[in-house]
Amino acid sequence: MARLQILCYPDPRLHKVAQPVANVDERVRRLVDDMLETMYAAEGVGLAATQVDVHERVIVIDTSPDRNEPRVLINPEIVWASEERAIAEEGCLSVPSIYDKVERAARVRVAATGRDGERREFEADGGLRRVPQPVQARPHPAEDGQAHARGRACRRLRPSRPRSTAG
Repeated sequence: MARLQILCYPDPRLHKVAQPVANVDERVRRLVDDMLETMYAAEGVGLAATQVDVHERVIVIDTSPDRNEPRVLINPEIVWASEERAIAEEGCLSVPSIYDKVERAARVRVAATGRDGERREFEADGGLRRVPQPVQARPHPAEDGQAHARGRACRRLRPSRPRSTAG
């Protein structure tokens, strides 16, 4: 595995539209593994392939407390979103040290292909529901995999209070 370079805003490559993955093969599995290593090293909870200059619809996520439950979303789609909304502070690895309160659907159902090539659906709420939405929520401008840098939190670019490191 290898750590990949995370593009930082305002890098124009963050605005490239990601293309669907045609086939989950060894190259895609290696990309997933490298993205997970990169995300964990950067202490993030989610990373889209566009953020590492690979413009394919691949996202890795791990919102578990022990950072040991990775999810791989290839060609993800939000197939349902609740009308109920929730506001939470969010950040983006491509815009370090910037956090903002963002409103999103409180619950979503996501369909995606996993690292094993199998398509499945799952429901997400809490922290997990936030990660796929900037990259995939309709009608969000990042619908086709553009990084969160076009999203509200990154557009406003204002420093927030430092996050607590106490655990």
